[in-house]
Amino acid sequence: MDDRRWDELARLRDEAGDTVRLLAAAHQPDARFTAGDATGAVTVAVDGDGRIRAVTVNGGWRGRVGATGLADAVRDAVRAAGTARLRAWSAAVEAGAGPPGADAGAGPPGADLATDADTARVFARRLAEATDGVPVDAARGCEVLREILSMLTAIDESLDELSTHLRLGAERVSTGRSGAGHVEVRIDGSGALVAVDVDQRWLRDAAETRIARELGEAFESAYGAAAAHSPRSLIARSPLGVLQPLAADPALLAQRLGLHAGGPSPAGLGRP
Repeated sequence: MDDRRWDELARLRDEAGDTVRLLAAAHQPDARFTAGDATGAVTVAVDGDGRIRAVTVNGGWRGRVGATGLADAVRDAVRAAGTARLRAWSAAVEAGAGPPGADAGAGPPGADLATDADTARVFARRLAEATDGVPVDAARGCEVLREILSMLTAIDESLDELSTHLRLGAERVSTGRSGAGHVEVRIDGSGALVAVDVDQRWLRDAAETRIARELGEAFESAYGAAAAHSPRSLIARSPLGVLQPLAADPALLAQRLGLHAGGPSPAGLGRP
């Protein structure tokens, strides 16, 4: 490959890195985005991840949507709040800026990190420091290589199963109920709202604050039910997730491989 192609690859890598940093900077997990349904009966606030953080049932809602229309009003408000979140995210990306209130002089998260090659060199140096003075003969060297190979094999063999679990998790619908049982909500694997069911008889006389509280409880219950099947949770329980900390901590990797001052590693480390 000639120098021009290497330069082009380097340029594409840098552009991809810039894009990732820009998208990360535009992500505002702690922000709140509020919107309501078209009638003004319900107002919803979501965070930067799209998770519903607050539901308000406004006074006069019965005259606007009635008991039978409240569930639709909640869905519309959730959709509107999600749209507000996406618009804010898009605006932040276009502006090339981070979250509101961030230091204008500071770069996006990760901007001060070294290149991949530099990061690898730093990791190698820290690993060497963590294993400094540990004698490694040919036999122990082969044992370490076998352990590393076993780790990589465990990851490779688990990827198909992990992919299946992630797909099924995305399709899974989780149900949450309020403490008193008057409200039930269902969300899909991405956290998107699928359905809202409210006890119609109870709605006739329930106060707005009570309705809002039970809606909030039902959403929290649904998120809790979905947590065990979220991508983060599934990956964390897989060999990939178990071994990820080793890739971030040279000292921990040295300990895992038995290359630290404490002595040899426990048996079976290649299979988390």
